[in-house]
Amino acid sequence: MATHRGPRMIRNGLYLCYDFADKKSYPGSGSTVTNLSNGTPINRLGVNFNGTLYNQTFESNNCGRMYFPGSLASPAGIIPANKPKPIVRLTCEVWAILLTPPDGYIAYAGGPFASAWAWGPEATWRCLYDNGGFQFTMSTVNNAWGGQTAYYGWTRDDNWHHYACVYDGTNAKIYIDGVLRATSGALSGNVATQYNQDTTIIYRGGNIFAAGKGYIGYYAEHDYAFTAANVVQNFNARRSRFSV
Repeated sequence: MATHRGPRMIRNGLYLCYDFADKKSYPGSGSTVTNLSNGTPINRLGVNFNGTLYNQTFESNNCGRMYFPGSLASPAGIIPANKPKPIVRLTCEVWAILLTPPDGYIAYAGGPFASAWAWGPEATWRCLYDNGGFQFTMSTVNNAWGGQTAYYGWTRDDNWHHYACVYDGTNAKIYIDGVLRATSGALSGNVATQYNQDTTIIYRGGNIFAAGKGYIGYYAEHDYAFTAANVVQNFNARRSRFSV
């Protein structure tokens, strides 16, 4: 797996990993991105978490990145091949540029908050964004959907950022560029399993939000809760690649 200099990466509990700088993950063409997990993939339906790419454009910038233009008519993004088994804890770690989607932001079921899709399996956990904020919602076996939400108010920009979304058994947490930005209300128990849904990355989640738009350089999921020190270590390991 590409490391691009810097500290040793934390890979505890790693079961899903796409790195567009690593030709073992993506050779530069085609509609499949290979899971680089160095552990046994945790899955229900098969033996890998290879992903299918939709409406993508590969670029060599930042040692390799994928652009997804996004639209309601032709959602773009990544869908892993298999649905995950129950996991105890979660860290979702992503290097991305999140852009305003061409269709703007859409409110779910007529609600007041319009968003675009970032990543997650929608009704187990999910991350959404708009020009004014980023949110991470988590449900557990003890906290039915919609669980609890960590929300970070921001002014969205067109730059690379490192997102680490962590469920540690007590709260959902959002770290951006190595800094803890938001913590949810109290949660308990393992990650919820009652909804058998695909993870979607940028691609329109659950067909109920605007399709996301942007660039993905690196995406990983862990059955492990990163500590603050873990987040900083992995942020530092790749920040030079993304000029952060």
